[in-house]
Amino acid sequence: MTLEAEVSMPEDKNQIIKETKDRKERFRMAIELARGADPEKHRQLLSLLQSADFLEKLDSEDDYARASHLRVWRILDELGKNQAESALQALVPLTQSEIFLKEEARTERLITVCAVLHPPPPEVLKFWDDHCQPEDGFTPLTIDALGENGTEPALQLLEKKMADPAHSEGYKLGWLRNTVLVHRNDLPLLKCCRRMLSGGLPESLSKALVDVLFYYRLEEWFGTTPGPEPPDFAKANTEAKALLCDIARFALDSLKLTDDQRAGIEKTLKQIGK
Repeated sequence: MTLEAEVSMPEDKNQIIKETKDRKERFRMAIELARGADPEKHRQLLSLLQSADFLEKLDSEDDYARASHLRVWRILDELGKNQAESALQALVPLTQSEIFLKEEARTERLITVCAVLHPPPPEVLKFWDDHCQPEDGFTPLTIDALGENGTEPALQLLEKKMADPAHSEGYKLGWLRNTVLVHRNDLPLLKCCRRMLSGGLPESLSKALVDVLFYYRLEEWFGTTPGPEPPDFAKANTEAKALLCDIARFALDSLKLTDDQRAGIEKTLKQIGK
């Protein structure tokens, strides 16, 4: 086989996938590219995912009306589950692709899947920042992705958004009671919480953050809507428990807490064993 033939193979392969009329077959071939550890296959897939023609033929308008059935979502999920570096890196250019981001449903899934990137490259951080603006419809997903990612760059962006007056306090309460709550045993997030408490959060949000860490109130916060399950303090590692205790003592000494809040903190300290 000549070098010229070898070089043309990826393009030919992509052309075959593009020209395949059956959506299911096109999807099967794309999933095959997403799996495995072959960087060339991942480059081929990235090229396809930035092709308007391929994307239009992969999922119909009706599919986008019920986004949970989108084939492109499952392709992104496969890339995110793949431990091969080339598979994960294929996600990064999509965050800058006008063609891929044209559909909100694709953008939403990409926001979530990019949480697997440790650390997130600058392009992904910018993508998250751009999709965490007041009333943009993407912000809750982005905040969840930042908490799930849990790296220092992601948590610094979370701090930035918590300090941004353009986002309402009501929305920020939601971020605390959802994203922060489910990660309250994670040491990097706890360090982030400690910085926020020391960095001038409004008193109301400082108290809300302390409640999320120590005084969970399911019915008051979520009513009849199922709320997130807080992690068991017993499963936190030694460093996390020590930091939780430090935050608790800071709150007891520095914040104007109700008797119930103080009792909740004291109860948590007993659970932690301090």
